[in-house]
Amino acid sequence: MKLYAPYIDNILYQLEHMSLWVDKKLFNELREIYSLMGPARPGGEDQVRSLWIEVPRGTIKDFGDYKEFKEEGIVNNRKDFE
Repeated sequence: MKLYAPYIDNILYQLEHMSLWVDKKLFNELREIYSLMGPARPGGEDQVRSLWIEVPRGTIKDFGDYKEFKEEGIVNNRKDFE
């Protein structure tokens, strides 16, 4: 499965704003990430593991649909969307 920036952004948003609700798919993905981080040593005074994820940006279609964004007032024109 290829992961692109909008998908990772969505996961991070859900973790920050909706941490009480995690569906089964997201839970399994987070469990896989957690298991891969196991060998990483916690650091700093608070003993936290940090992770920097680099993923391809993806295409404009990976970010959403122009018509939906326009109807919702998120963008005013195609240039804003791009």
